[in-house]
Amino acid sequence: MRIVWIFFMAIALVACNGQGTTNKGKIVTINGKRQFNDKDVEALVKNFGDAILARDYQKALSYFAPEYVSLQLGDFLEGRVNQFIGEYLWGQYTDSYGNTKGISPNLDSIIAIKLLSVSSEPDNYSACVEIQLDNGIKYTTELSMSVEFVNSVETLTLYGAFG
Repeated sequence: MRIVWIFFMAIALVACNGQGTTNKGKIVTINGKRQFNDKDVEALVKNFGDAILARDYQKALSYFAPEYVSLQLGDFLEGRVNQFIGEYLWGQYTDSYGNTKGISPNLDSIIAIKLLSVSSEPDNYSACVEIQLDNGIKYTTELSMSVEFVNSVETLTLYGAFG
């Protein structure tokens, strides 16, 4: 089963590799590494958000670093996609009593993902987004990213915590 999962992820990454980049073949390098810009971060967030809102969670997985998916989703979470992406989208909100609470959303309850800001400093790529749920809760979270080799090409990917 694991081989089938890895095969599927490899096909998904090949199909989505390079989507949404704005450099049109022009590669800017610093110390031999490609430097991505704000537009690249914005495109990754838009593509990922569109996949979540379309309920295409397999496509959403294709925007994560392959080794991160393999270890976190395959090994630790035993293939529980909703939990994997929900934990990546973890954040905090303030309830009606003024209490701060942590939230890992059910993906099917997400009705909007709004980009608030991006960071594209070398080796520090991220985006701050506001997530709105169907029960009225809105919260912000940071989407962390990493530059990883995918099919021998440096690619901006989503990358979260381990454990």
